[in-house]
Amino acid sequence: MKISSFPLLMAIWLFAACQSEKPAPSAAELEKIQQAKIADAIHGFYKWYATVAENPAMNNPFLVPNAKGDGFKFDAAMLENYLKNVQASGSVGQAWADGERAFCKLHEKSWNATLDGDQPDGLGLDRFYCGQDFEPKEFTTAPVEAVVAGKMAKATLKLAANGPNGGDRNFDLVQENGKWMISKFHCGGGETAPVEQQKGFVNMPGPVKAPKEFIVELDEKGTIKIMGGVVAFDDFEKTLLHLFTAYRESGAKKMPPIKFKLNGTVTMGTRHELETIYNDTKKKFDNRK
Repeated sequence: MKISSFPLLMAIWLFAACQSEKPAPSAAELEKIQQAKIADAIHGFYKWYATVAENPAMNNPFLVPNAKGDGFKFDAAMLENYLKNVQASGSVGQAWADGERAFCKLHEKSWNATLDGDQPDGLGLDRFYCGQDFEPKEFTTAPVEAVVAGKMAKATLKLAANGPNGGDRNFDLVQENGKWMISKFHCGGGETAPVEQQKGFVNMPGPVKAPKEFIVELDEKGTIKIMGGVVAFDDFEKTLLHLFTAYRESGAKKMPPIKFKLNGTVTMGTRHELETIYNDTKKKFDNRK
């Protein structure tokens, strides 16, 4: 009698298939993977930047001599070339470029009035090292700590406090086409809260149900608190866009009105400026497709 080998082969195949199956990664493992990808994005950028930092094309090329030759003039075309060059690093994307355009728009008037020999506003430090004297290698090897929430993250490059670069640097990142991209380099003492203080904002789940009132707390030091998180003044517009997007994903058709809680001697000018940013950002968001 001929005995079929099919059952035996099937059993072997099933055993091998079961052995090859791997359990799904845990939440901790997934977070570790994202942390590593964020570190790679930051380290990768600085490895690229170390090769071009001395190139004049990286040194604020969007400021050119004015017609009189006694000062500066902002050049929008040169800005776009500069953005394209930096995006070639593969570590910054559209969100960063949009932020740079907003930064230049904010300072364009003062730059055009700056005379030769004077320091243009906001450009006293290297745009990426955030310093005048720096040691590039540490930026490519220092540990990175990050807080991730969906497609957004805030990260800190843990540079030695007493080292050549003077301590930590902070970053915002977003996922663009599935890849972590740096969307903002934070320069300046106190501009951004330490990463552990940013969890209230960055861990905001999405979608989020829009509240009846959009509450912004502001104190005399210029600290802004939104949805339980600390936000830098320069990040107010970007934060609003993130919140508006989360609200729309929840099905909200209308953004909530803004309400300020003022602590201490906050000037009306500061409040008016934030209200203007809110209204302009709301219009920009509502005009999106």
